[in-house]
Amino acid sequence: MDNGITRQVFFLLSGSSKFLFYILTLISLIIFFYGIIRFIKRIKRATSSPLRLSLKKGISLIFSNQSIIKDKILNGVSHLAIFWGFFLLFVGTFIIFINSDILDLISKSLNFFHGRFYLYFSFVMEIAGSLLILGILFFIFRRIFSRSKALDYKRMDRASNEYSRSSYIIGDWLFLGLLFFIGITGFILEAFRLNLEIEKFPLFSFVGFLISKALFPSKGFYHLLWWIHALAALFFISYIPYSKAFHIIADPFKLLLKRKEPYLLSSLQPEISEEEDHKLDFIDFTYDEVLNLEACTRCGRCHEICPATYTGLPLSPRELILDIRNFLRKKEGDIFIGEYEELLNTKKDELIDDIILSSSLWACTTCLSCSEHCPALINHLPFVAKLRKELIDKGKVDPGIQEALENIAEEGNSFGESENTRGNWVDMLDFDLKDIGKEKADILWFVGDFASFDTRAKKVTIAFAKILHHAGIDFGIAFSKEKNSGGDVRTIGEEGLFEELKEENLKILSKKNFNLIVTTDPHSLVSLKRDYPEIKAKVMHSTQLLAELLKTKRIRLNQIKGNKKVSFHDPCYLGRYLNIYDAPREIINLLRFSLVELPLNKRNSFCCGGGGGGIWKQEEEKDKRLNYHRIKEALSLDIDYLIVACPKCLVMLEDALKGIQSKSNLIIKDIVELVEENLLV
Repeated sequence: MDNGITRQVFFLLSGSSKFLFYILTLISLIIFFYGIIRFIKRIKRATSSPLRLSLKKGISLIFSNQSIIKDKILNGVSHLAIFWGFFLLFVGTFIIFINSDILDLISKSLNFFHGRFYLYFSFVMEIAGSLLILGILFFIFRRIFSRSKALDYKRMDRASNEYSRSSYIIGDWLFLGLLFFIGITGFILEAFRLNLEIEKFPLFSFVGFLISKALFPSKGFYHLLWWIHALAALFFISYIPYSKAFHIIADPFKLLLKRKEPYLLSSLQPEISEEEDHKLDFIDFTYDEVLNLEACTRCGRCHEICPATYTGLPLSPRELILDIRNFLRKKEGDIFIGEYEELLNTKKDELIDDIILSSSLWACTTCLSCSEHCPALINHLPFVAKLRKELIDKGKVDPGIQEALENIAEEGNSFGESENTRGNWVDMLDFDLKDIGKEKADILWFVGDFASFDTRAKKVTIAFAKILHHAGIDFGIAFSKEKNSGGDVRTIGEEGLFEELKEENLKILSKKNFNLIVTTDPHSLVSLKRDYPEIKAKVMHSTQLLAELLKTKRIRLNQIKGNKKVSFHDPCYLGRYLNIYDAPREIINLLRFSLVELPLNKRNSFCCGGGGGGIWKQEEEKDKRLNYHRIKEALSLDIDYLIVACPKCLVMLEDALKGIQSKSNLIIKDIVELVEENLLV
């Protein structure tokens, strides 16, 4: 194809104009890289944490936008259009730079920006620019017309006790407006060029060609628009590290770099200094935590999906992350456009209570919904636990949680019962259970606090023991040697107490008296899997074991009469934490119940409110209790049973059902009870 098919890169620009452009480009890049250096310094100020490069998964997430599309397809596709449009335009600009500013200087014969390559290049750039503009238009219209909670930046002003519009909205509009302006002026500039420069195949620049039909040739307009477009693009480059646009840099870092070990909380967490005059700083966080802070794009998905936010409790996962990030940035003197004007004009230097309410931290039930739905895969929980620890050190603890912690410290359980009574429920069985500390067994059953002491939950415990006995399972329990697993204690921020509990539990759990650990308590399950790497035995939930026993026909079920309609409440700690969704549903199917899914199910399941110490807290007003909202959701369906698979969920939801005083015949049952009731003897 004719090598004469090309275009001038600096069409109609004089040598002095090109020189000025290069000077401005250099200044823009200096400002850009200064911002990147500040970003690296913020991370280096943090405490070292072992990171690994997750290349395959990270690149897949970056280029496919899977984590954005999975929850909101239209939003995700629009973001994908912006991403690919911006990425291709960036690559195109880099190609022009390589050709015109490097190869041309070496030898004109190396120039490749002509012929078929140029035509295909032009066509791809047209598509890229179109994708960019269409994606931006979607988000512009969304911000104008949508009433989504995700876009609600209103927050309470502590001084006036009134809600005010946050300045974050300025950053959003500036980011979208700049990108849109650069894209539109680029097409108009191309249209002027096509009117002024003869091109053999103008349809390869199809958008510019269509626009050119509505314009008249004007060198003056072209020259003026070229500089407007160039200055906007250079400003955008220098603006990136100091604005919402910074997620273009921070998010790939976050998605590519992972901790070497999977974790939600870690013993590698740096301790916040207990010195009286210590002010929170980057060193109080790990590398990956600072990356979590930097990666937040304020998209609001965590805000609109958080059960506490939904019910009106004073918590927003988005605001928590942004408040910590902006507090730390302010201390470093880093200015971010449209980020934290609320903090700039205040003398507040304490993060907790000055900026983040202690009640916000205690409102978190550690349900993991925020992290599950975060497109940047931000882990919010370490921040909650870290700041809760500071509250505990200062004695600012909910009275109910304080009492539970004291009970656990004294007796090893949250009920304050003597540790010698932990296994008293065994007396209600007509067979003996092995003491795993004295005898060997195939399975160690880690019973947990609620399953051992709560009157209602003990019925499930007895039912599970009967099933295992009926199946001929060789199992035992640790009786008084078992302590609270410490998982909830850790999320509350009592790391020291957790370590004591772990040390006591490992005296039994590290023995070789068993091959498998099973528990009916998802909270204990998560803790044993996450916090006890010393355990070599496999750990599983009761629903997984029951599903296996039913499939292998070690236990059989009676043919159930009638078609009972049931819904299953996915416990947060079983579902979002461990991705166990199928086993309970397999059991329900084998029970021959008709499953009617709750509107919020599986990874979108609404929390019962019992996690993160929530079950020990003093009760909020009824309309703010998570368990009440979950029961109302169940009551909206025509079902006979609401099935659970967690002792805490059982207690929380039954309390709510009693409190609502509904005339419905809804019955709440643990899945273990239903299996035991329908065993074929």
